[in-house]
Amino acid sequence: MSGISIRHYEDIEPTLFLGRESRRIITPERDGSTKVSIHRIHRYAGLSNHIKYPANDEILCIIEGEGFILEDEKRTAIRPGSCVFIPAGETYRIYNIVPLIMLAVLAPARTREEWKGRPDLVQLEPLCETNS
Repeated sequence: MSGISIRHYEDIEPTLFLGRESRRIITPERDGSTKVSIHRIHRYAGLSNHIKYPANDEILCIIEGEGFILEDEKRTAIRPGSCVFIPAGETYRIYNIVPLIMLAVLAPARTREEWKGRPDLVQLEPLCETNS
């Protein structure tokens, strides 16, 4: 696969998790990206969960809403414009009392198959065709 991919999040079916939805915008399956995947995440109000990606660095860019990240005992506020780098293997918790919308960049790219084993997964987005 070669060429430039242009996607709009509203055209992507969401993957549903407990308390949030994720639209996998740039993916290995659809775009051929192996080094990075980009997800638009909408976390519903009142969500608090532990997160750890053993093999993926993660960058979170907050678009809308507020909350905070807990790392060990450290609590850091996040709001629109905040960008957070989380190295692979780091465990953290996000808590938001209002809806929170953010872009998550994962490197290397996380495949659809890797999401299947998540205990909080409600519904994986349908398989999609690749676009050249």
